[in-house]
Amino acid sequence: MSETPPDSPEGPALAAGATPAATTPRRGAWLLAWLGAGCLAASVELVAGLLSEVPFSAGGALLVTALFVLTALLGAGLTRGLERIAAPGGIERTADALRRALALGSGAHERGRARAFSAGLGMGVVAAAVLTLLVGAAAHVAISHARDPELVALAVGAAALPALGAALFVGLTARRALLALPRLPTPRVLLAGLLGGATALFVGAALRFDETLAHLGAYALVAPAVLVGAAPLLYALAPRRLARPAAVGVVLALLASVAVVGSWRLPRARSFTSRGTWSAAYLVAGLQSLSDLDRDGVASFPFGADCAPLDAARSPLARELAGNGIDENCDGRDTVAEHADADASASAFVPLSGEQPDLYLITVDALRADHLGFMGYTAHPTSPDLDTLVEDGVIFERAYSQDSGTAPSMWSLMVGKTPFQVELVAEGFPPNYGEDETTLAERLSAAGYTTHARLCGSLFLAPNWNLRRGFDEFEEVCQRRPRDLGPYVMDRARALLAPPPEDAPASEQERPPRFVWLHFFDPHHPYVDHADLHFGDQPMDLYDEEIRYVQTFVAEALRTALDERHVRPRFVVLSADHGENFSEHGRDPHARTLYREVTHVPLVVLGTDLRARRVDGPVALGDVFPTLLNLAGVPTPSSSTMSSLVPVLLGGAPDPARPIFQENSWSRPTHHVKAMILGRYHLIRDLTADTTELYDLLSDPRERVNRADSDVAEEAAMLRQLDAFIGTTNIPEAYR
Repeated sequence: MSETPPDSPEGPALAAGATPAATTPRRGAWLLAWLGAGCLAASVELVAGLLSEVPFSAGGALLVTALFVLTALLGAGLTRGLERIAAPGGIERTADALRRALALGSGAHERGRARAFSAGLGMGVVAAAVLTLLVGAAAHVAISHARDPELVALAVGAAALPALGAALFVGLTARRALLALPRLPTPRVLLAGLLGGATALFVGAALRFDETLAHLGAYALVAPAVLVGAAPLLYALAPRRLARPAAVGVVLALLASVAVVGSWRLPRARSFTSRGTWSAAYLVAGLQSLSDLDRDGVASFPFGADCAPLDAARSPLARELAGNGIDENCDGRDTVAEHADADASASAFVPLSGEQPDLYLITVDALRADHLGFMGYTAHPTSPDLDTLVEDGVIFERAYSQDSGTAPSMWSLMVGKTPFQVELVAEGFPPNYGEDETTLAERLSAAGYTTHARLCGSLFLAPNWNLRRGFDEFEEVCQRRPRDLGPYVMDRARALLAPPPEDAPASEQERPPRFVWLHFFDPHHPYVDHADLHFGDQPMDLYDEEIRYVQTFVAEALRTALDERHVRPRFVVLSADHGENFSEHGRDPHARTLYREVTHVPLVVLGTDLRARRVDGPVALGDVFPTLLNLAGVPTPSSSTMSSLVPVLLGGAPDPARPIFQENSWSRPTHHVKAMILGRYHLIRDLTADTTELYDLLSDPRERVNRADSDVAEEAAMLRQLDAFIGTTNIPEAYR
């Protein structure tokens, strides 16, 4: 449709500001508005990338910009199409009404309408704020007191209707109060103030609750909000005419598509987009989903490395079946790594007394090894009690978890395999073990142990998670309490840890051996400020305060379990499920990556007849599985792919040629990542983004310099070993 000609009867009226009910739409205005909004959203993403510690990539910047240009073009097409189909001329009439409303207040005859519009806008803002506060408060109370997630949803739903009524009442009251004021800002000034206030509120929230927003993945909503919010504003406030918008859109789409495909071929661009941006990774994930033709979780050209795009049984995520003439996992070979069966006579260790010892496993959630005093941390005194106690044990200075999330690390540890070497039944999250798997608790129970778990963390409340299999007692003791959780674990565990009183009956003195698992939660986000500690106000300072707080109770557990009044021999293992990320590699918290800061965990073994020493060779958190079995006199099962640490506890050294394998598939958006540690090197392969990273953990502990495809002689052999390991794993289809 054409513009209104200047010499038409409507021309002077328009020039004088008397806009008709429906202005003729400006040709191409929506396209320009969406493109402007897309460029603004891309700028937000690139600024976020610059502020992260992920190495910046010019190819990544081009990829991000092209992705948002394509998204903007899609938005413009959908907007124009919906307007033509659903409400011809409706969008233009709405935009025109907004323009007229924002122009109110320029003349005396319009002041009444301007006041009414401003008061209505204020009413909407106040009502929305009240509704948000009331529903948020109801959710907080429900989450803090309800044990069943369904009750939380029911409570929030029940609170929604009265909250809506209260919000409307307060909003109407605010409108009446605003109309009573002698002067009100014009709609244009008020809208500008609201936008400025919203921006300031977001920036303030980001500064104050940065770690919480990162853990929730909330930053991924920023760029889409900018895109969707800026497009209509640009259209309404600054419409421009564009000749031949369809041709311009097609050309831009072709250029952006070429830029996306070309940039995606650059490993640094893929890495930057996947780890350094807030929202662009989700756009890439959408393109990868479209190119995953056989729906096996691995994208095809140009966004993935699926060797069989139309065969769901073959992909880099598939488990290799040796000798069948098929390369299931796309490594170019029909072979799979073999795990040697353990020698039962060499792996079983029984103390000199001949008695089965009591076994205690103490894990602390999200505890980084490099934030503990006995591991060399000096920024804050985080672990004074533990520093003294652990010096009597065997300290493993380079222990690594098999995943960076609680659930995978724990199900891995409890069966002695990496997370996806475990046979899993995908029925929600966390998944259950398959029937063929036997847990640590089940094996110890079969050996005559009583088994007890006192755990803190809402994850352990899942009633159907068969991680609890084999435990005589399995209790989640914190019940979603928000802070100061250490005492709840100790109060429920003290009787299991303490020696029997001297006047206890003989039956209590001669009880069966016991296996006790304690899990403390305090260092996990969200962090709280402890009034008696003054480490600082930054998230890492508060994290250190949480460690200092919980270590008091962990130390009490250690002292109680190691009390010399115990008659039976005993061994205590102290470790963690994973570490924590503080922007060392992008904004992702733990459970998203496999870098050192989220997988390097403390590991200390204390107990009867052990000589204090430090071990500097790499070991796996999963090694705790065969170690505890061997200490109980139970041989390592052939199904386990972990190595017993008993020979090391008796004075030996870890095998320098033994690789430590890791895997993660819980990032948002999903990225399937596999890794291995061999000696000083850490090899990380992202199978989704098709990137490879190699770091020297000794000379570059922060993993800043990627040495893949450089001068590392061990790289080729490590890649072959990692490929062979991938062939032994199987990610359930529901998690791909």
